[in-house]
Amino acid sequence: MGILLKTVIRLKGGSIKRSFDRSTEHPQAVQDNLLLEILRNRRDTDYGRRHGFSRVTGTEAFTKSVPINDFSNLALYVERMKRGERDVLVPGQPLMFNVTSGTTDKPKYIPVTRRGLSLTSEISNQWLYRVLQDHPTCLDQAFLCVTGSSLEGRTVAGIPYGSASGLIYRNLPRALRPSLVLPFAVSDIKSYDLRYYLMTRLALEKEVSCATTPNPTTLMKLAETATDYQEEIVRSINDGVLFRKLPFDVNHDDAGILDILGVSQRPNRSRAQSLEAIISRHGHLVPSEYWKELKLIGCWLGGSVGFQVDKLSALLGQKVPMRDIGFRASEGSLTVPCEDNTSAGILALDNAYYEFVPAAENTSEDTRTLRSHELEDGKQYKIIITNWDG
Repeated sequence: MGILLKTVIRLKGGSIKRSFDRSTEHPQAVQDNLLLEILRNRRDTDYGRRHGFSRVTGTEAFTKSVPINDFSNLALYVERMKRGERDVLVPGQPLMFNVTSGTTDKPKYIPVTRRGLSLTSEISNQWLYRVLQDHPTCLDQAFLCVTGSSLEGRTVAGIPYGSASGLIYRNLPRALRPSLVLPFAVSDIKSYDLRYYLMTRLALEKEVSCATTPNPTTLMKLAETATDYQEEIVRSINDGVLFRKLPFDVNHDDAGILDILGVSQRPNRSRAQSLEAIISRHGHLVPSEYWKELKLIGCWLGGSVGFQVDKLSALLGQKVPMRDIGFRASEGSLTVPCEDNTSAGILALDNAYYEFVPAAENTSEDTRTLRSHELEDGKQYKIIITNWDG
């Protein structure tokens, strides 16, 4: 990628890392101060007035004044925000809504503020910095980052909504963008099959040295798509087009995105010949051969998708280090992993105020909670967050 990019990441990420590390030395004080700062910012909102934020002077008063909520308790507030009402859960209006499928068929709309967006970007910058420290060559070639769409639509009040992962992607450091494999518009493709074809087509043209995506099965699907459409993809790379004959139906919106993406394509005969040689040797495209310079994979390594990691390693056919991307959800970015091949990470104490309940306990509005400095190693907990996004 070049000296400039690495310098930008080290300067920006290094400063964030130092601040992050300092916060871990005094977790209780950092969390106490953060909670009061959030409450001061929210005291004139409807929710803040209802629960007396202006009278809360400490964590004990907070737990007495504010009940533990799940999304259903806040859904009516969110609906008001979607309609454009101001000062409901956050001052003014949210910058956007992160959309998550939740546990029912009805999607959840999670408000995102400018401050929350900034903190998400800082987590991403710090993750890149720590990765670069441990893997100095992982950003030497192309960077494949697979996300959802950051703009899926707008509410009746015109407030945009989309995915958390797309939001993170669009806010990567500007110096990184020339080396990104996937243009932002690819994630806006509505057709599932077409989107995977395009991601695979664009990724196969590059020598990828770092690949990140929340779910490891995404990379497995890319490898499967590469095999299914290998002849079409190789010839398209050779000719400098996205496709010669597209095997999918294309709607109007997707057709417009294809037109935009197609303008930047150029013939790449040497890469096509390299891919053809792999097919000649093996009968199909092999990930370990078309991405020989792959130095790191960033994805979730634990939870419900963790068991897929071994399958991904076997598919790659080589021992590629893996770094968990951290506890990132529509509700916030909560941890920063600092080592390879583990889902563990350090709690982002400056991002949100955290409370915990032992995993085996039922949670109600008045459940007694624990603070981060009260947790015991080896035990499991449910997490409750109060953040800048309401």
